[in-house]
Amino acid sequence: MKIAPAAIAALAFLACGSAWADSCPPLTVLSSNDMVSHASGLVLVPATLGTGSKLMLIDTGHAASEITPQAAQALHLDTYDKPVSGNSPQKMVLVSPFLLGNLRARALDFKVGDAHGLGSDAAIGGAIATDILSTNDVEFDFARGKFNLLSSDHCDGKVVYWQAPAVSVVAMTISADGAIAFPVTLDGHTLTAALDTGATATYLRPAAAKREFGAGPHAFQSLAFEGVAIANPAIMPGSDQNDAADSATAPSLVIGLDVLRHLHVYIAYREHKLYITPR
Repeated sequence: MKIAPAAIAALAFLACGSAWADSCPPLTVLSSNDMVSHASGLVLVPATLGTGSKLMLIDTGHAASEITPQAAQALHLDTYDKPVSGNSPQKMVLVSPFLLGNLRARALDFKVGDAHGLGSDAAIGGAIATDILSTNDVEFDFARGKFNLLSSDHCDGKVVYWQAPAVSVVAMTISADGAIAFPVTLDGHTLTAALDTGATATYLRPAAAKREFGAGPHAFQSLAFEGVAIANPAIMPGSDQNDAADSATAPSLVIGLDVLRHLHVYIAYREHKLYITPR
């Protein structure tokens, strides 16, 4: 499939049309961004926040985008309190404008947060999460070091434009906390997994490990996404701390960047589909 270039450089970030119902527009790249290497191992891309530039973490595992307190202060962004029912007010900042590659938003609200503890790094501004990511399609091209945002205004299923020996198409849901949940097969056991680019490692929740594989350490042979599989995946046991949400409804497996870097992942938020190929 041929990819059409973005027609307008300064496209409004949150604008998303619905012409797909009447026609079949070509796949359109809105913003192609270089992934920046960082000691944390996380996916970072450059962005403009108001009058300054920072690196932003791309986090598919959380609902709300964040600005660190240090970045808010350094960029002279005013904070305000957002009422939260039954809780203390949430500190927020209004970023105007916000630019990510060719995409521009006149103003976006971010909550003030620690962005996975990276706030002490002056180069990092915060995290871009599901509230922003889900307004378009998202592509992680790890082989070329590219994070791309694409228009969701296209025909369903017409997104894999790159050459791939196999394609997995998997239905996904978005939880209230912004996580992408989808089925995988781990050594023949069907589990619900979360796709989390805010996690560097892949881990199996303790309750799920015991329920599916019994007590004790485990060495896994295959992690499969429909027709695409990874042999001998390195899967860590979850700790009590990261297993706080362990329940019958929580994803059993959290898939982090150590596994995702072996794949080419396209998230079609409007379709509620993941397209996964080997990288």
